[in-house]
Amino acid sequence: MARNKALNLIRLLDLLSLGTKTKAQLAATLQVGIPQINRYFQELESYHLCIDEDENKRQFIFGAEQVRKGLLLEAEKAWLCSLVALHAPGHPFSQSIQQKLSPRQLPFPLPHQIKDANLGSNYEAINFALRHNLQIELHHYHSPTSIETNPCRLVEPIAYLDQHRQLEAYDPAKSDVRIFKIDRIGRVQLLETTCQNPKKHKRYTDAFGFSGDKRKMVKIRLSPLAKVLLLEEHPMARPYVSDEHNVTYFQGPICHPAGIGRFILGLPGHVKVLYGPELLAHLRSQVVLLRF
Repeated sequence: MARNKALNLIRLLDLLSLGTKTKAQLAATLQVGIPQINRYFQELESYHLCIDEDENKRQFIFGAEQVRKGLLLEAEKAWLCSLVALHAPGHPFSQSIQQKLSPRQLPFPLPHQIKDANLGSNYEAINFALRHNLQIELHHYHSPTSIETNPCRLVEPIAYLDQHRQLEAYDPAKSDVRIFKIDRIGRVQLLETTCQNPKKHKRYTDAFGFSGDKRKMVKIRLSPLAKVLLLEEHPMARPYVSDEHNVTYFQGPICHPAGIGRFILGLPGHVKVLYGPELLAHLRSQVVLLRF
């Protein structure tokens, strides 16, 4: 008898979690009377399962539909958004996740929301290409430093760089390895052709987001303001920041002087270059170009 009761309770839970049912429908399915269904309800509620009734006298378990369909409550969405914003504000997926979890304010997507959604599709295509060693086409790649108008570039992906913000790929047209910023790619088209370039040179990415085959050491002195901004804007530089006799230094490798150069030029008087011949040469060339 106890075994039949346990089985009926399990079946009742299954029926109520799939959708709304009247007491008569439940009784007919379980082959018991409605009074027995009421006793089953009392048993379930003793386990803190809330049996509710809609306007058509149909019974359901409150919250079961959200669990079955994987739906999140608004409070849960807000909590997840706060975690993403706090712990991964700079991750490429951050904005897209927050927009999908935020309450819908308009019945149609805004341009920046479409762009973020497209970013996720691009990552899926790149991930598949990396796993299966396939070529891809980058459509409408925007490069502010290039005058090329080619709307499509055939590349062979190698690896992600800079916490998935950049893609290292071999460019057959240029016979060279290039770095592409993911958020500047309009659309990624997955191809069925296998990558042809067997050589994948080891490349490095510095704390300022620039990549290269070689690394050069630099040492700069930072003011208290420069130290705070460096750690906020370039957290990957933290291992190379040290304090000696109440003076802060950054001493570490860079792949290209442009990245750290932008940081230095943005803080005149707060940074002193102590070592780095190429970095000094780059800074001097940039100072000559300044116009006001």
